[in-house]
Amino acid sequence: MLLIIGVFIFFAPQPQASGGSDGVLSNDIPKTAIHWHPKLEILIKGQKYQIPMNLGATGSVHFDVHTHTETDGTLHYEVNNPTPENMPLRYFFDKVWRKPFNSTCILDKCNGDEGILKMYVNGDENLEFENYIPNDRDQIKIEFN
Repeated sequence: MLLIIGVFIFFAPQPQASGGSDGVLSNDIPKTAIHWHPKLEILIKGQKYQIPMNLGATGSVHFDVHTHTETDGTLHYEVNNPTPENMPLRYFFDKVWRKPFNSTCILDKCNGDEGILKMYVNGDENLEFENYIPNDRDQIKIEFN
C-alpha cells in the first residue's frame, strides 16, 4: 500500500510557478474573491505623502482596488475575480491613481542624485515594487531618500 502511495506522489503533477503579466507569479494570485485591507505609506525625503481619499471609489464606480475616507493609506482590495492584472500594486498606481511607480520611480521622484527608492513590506525590504501583490493587512512602506 505504501508503495502505491509513493508511486502516486512521485508521478503526481507538481505545482509550478508560472509567470503572469509583467513578472507577476500566477501562484501569488488568490483563487477566490477577496476583501483585503493592506496599508500603504509613502515617504518622500522623510515627509509622509498623503494618499487621496476616494480614489477609484466615486459614485457607482468602484475599481477592484480603491481608497475610502480613511487617511491612513488603507487600500481596499475588493476583487471578485483576482487576476495578474488587477492584483499587483501596479494596478492601483497605473489604473486607479494614475501615478508613476516602479523599481526606480515613485510619483515625480526617480533614483539618482536626489535619492534612492526602497520598498518594505511588514518591515522587510521587498524588491518586487510594482509587481508586489499585497496581502490582507500588509504594511507597505515606499521610501524615497
